Amino acid sequence: MTTSLRRGRSTRQHTVDWRSVKVSRDSCAGDTVWQFESTVPSVGRAHMSVNWTLKYDSRFKVSRGTHRRLLDSCKAFLVQMITAPPSGRRCGPSTLVAMGCLMKVVLGWMFAEGVSSFSKLDTACLERLRAWLIERPGRGREKIGHHSLSRYMDA
Repeated sequence: MTTSLRRGRSTRQHTVDWRSVKVSRDSCAGDTVWQFESTVPSVGRAHMSVNWTLKYDSRFKVSRGTHRRLLDSCKAFLVQMITAPPSGRRCGPSTLVAMGCLMKVVLGWMFAEGVSSFSKLDTACLERLRAWLIERPGRGREKIGHHSLSRYMDA
C-alpha cells in the first residue's frame, strides 16, 4: 500500500510506503507505538501516544493475516489524515491519538466477532457494535455515555 504525499504548495506528488511516513517527530507510521509531543504542559507523554500492540488471540474469529491487514488499514487511514486530510480539516496530535485509541477498541470487537473487513460493517453489524459499546464500562460509570458512544461510531 502506498500513499501520495503533498510537499508544501507543490502539486507534484511523491509516492512512498505509508509505513515510512513520519507521524510525529519521534515516530513513523510503521512503528508499534506512535509517540506525539504535547503542546499542553499538563498533558504527559503517556497521554500522547498510541500503542498499536493488539496481539493475536486464538479466540479471535479472524485469521492472523486479516488481523494484520485490519490493523495496517487503521494506521494507513490515519496516515492519510496527516498527509492528505479532507478539505478544510487538519488532524493534530491529540486528534490522532483519540482516533487511534477509538479505532483500537473497534478493531478488538471486529477481531472477536469475525468481521474481516471494514466494508462488512453494514447496518446490522454496526448495530451489534453499538449494543456491545453500550454495555462496555465507562470511565467511573457503569456504562459509557452517549457522547462517548457517538465518538466510537464516528471512528
